[in-house]
Amino acid sequence: MAEIHEFPKTKTQREAEQRLIEAMRNVNDAIRSAAKCGFEVSIVPVTAFATYSADPLPLVNIQAHLPGRLSRQEVADF
Repeated sequence: MAEIHEFPKTKTQREAEQRLIEAMRNVNDAIRSAAKCGFEVSIVPVTAFATYSADPLPLVNIQAHLPGRLSRQEVADF
């Protein structure tokens, strides 16, 4: 069977990958910290479009609020 060799990543691609890994660690730590403080955390997927990509970009909106209270953004939407 033939071996499959991946193309090597560029320096920019490796840096972007490392930034995503570090960002996810930070986000997960922040979510854990907020939950320990009694916040309810909601994560909502958001679809964005950019001129540099034909495909939509998957982004997330993360909010923390105390149980039974509306966040400022939710209040502003009324």
